[in-house]
Amino acid sequence: MPGRQVGLKGSPEFRLTTMQRIIKNAAREREGNNNIRIAENTTKVFSLVLEDAVLNISKMALSFANHAKRNTIKVEDIRLAKKYSVN
Repeated sequence: MPGRQVGLKGSPEFRLTTMQRIIKNAAREREGNNNIRIAENTTKVFSLVLEDAVLNISKMALSFANHAKRNTIKVEDIRLAKKYSVN
């Protein structure tokens, strides 16, 4: 992943309890598994990965706004950036 290397260094911007809830909800939706356990540091790494994705989409959305000669990022810029970002 371009940018900073995802690891255990740095403080995540997203709350770790929120990351844990997202992972558990995904497990319930996909597998119907209510007993999923999450390994140590998983939520922190997940938060850092998500932060990188948000940063990349934000930069791309800013490029779209600049291309349109705007100083304001609009919803359509975010949607376009998500569409063209690497999944």
